[in-house]
Amino acid sequence: MKIHGLIAATVAVLSASASADSVLYNDGNAYVGAVPVGIIVNDGLRDALQTSQLGGDCAGESTTACQPNLNSIEVASLVSTNGTQQWPDFGLPAFAEVAGYSNLVLTCGSPFGDDPSAAAKGATQVAVNEVGMGCSAGAFPTSKYNQVISAFTDQSDVAGCVAVAGSVSANVIAFAARSETLPAGFSFVKFDGSAPELANLLAGDYHMFGDVHGDAIASPHFAAAGAGVPRHMLNLTATTDNCAPGVTTTGVNIGN
Repeated sequence: MKIHGLIAATVAVLSASASADSVLYNDGNAYVGAVPVGIIVNDGLRDALQTSQLGGDCAGESTTACQPNLNSIEVASLVSTNGTQQWPDFGLPAFAEVAGYSNLVLTCGSPFGDDPSAAAKGATQVAVNEVGMGCSAGAFPTSKYNQVISAFTDQSDVAGCVAVAGSVSANVIAFAARSETLPAGFSFVKFDGSAPELANLLAGDYHMFGDVHGDAIASPHFAAAGAGVPRHMLNLTATTDNCAPGVTTTGVNIGN
């Protein structure tokens, strides 16, 4: 197996088309609908994943057919690295080293605090819940989350964190609601074989999504609460005690 989506350097600001009071988990406000949450990656990591997974003809392409993929086990493996793992350990060819950080596996966004730069808060929390972190009776606690970059920046602030990573040509992964407007040079990748699109969510083909509480999101990627709109039934909160089943995080090769 190989992880198909990685985020690297060069970044500006994660702006969003959602309301500033939209939260992707149960914060006590009213439930109003659902929005897909996806994995975002920089162009360099995307190209490397495309070449490894889909062949050189897809490198640099932005079509859905050429979108690389990361599955649940791969995501769990990436977010639980401890600062010693490098991208070649996950099956990707080594990146040209710049400032000594290009091949270090890093994550931006944190399950311990909402992203102040996002309009729809809680995407990282949704993602870690989805892969079983913090949910499987202590077997995969959030304390295992990769916090290496937090020594240099506020990890929860995705825009600021990715900017710091980009300044040293580091490659990182992060998460965002599909309603967010991504900075130039970044894009979503598939998760478990499906693109983070609302149509896929409503058809049952995509399963990482936020239960939006508070303000509805002014975006075509948001579905208002109603028949046919999925909703988690475990009353998830910012300190989730139960969600997806635990996963194995060994033997992962993201280059395949």
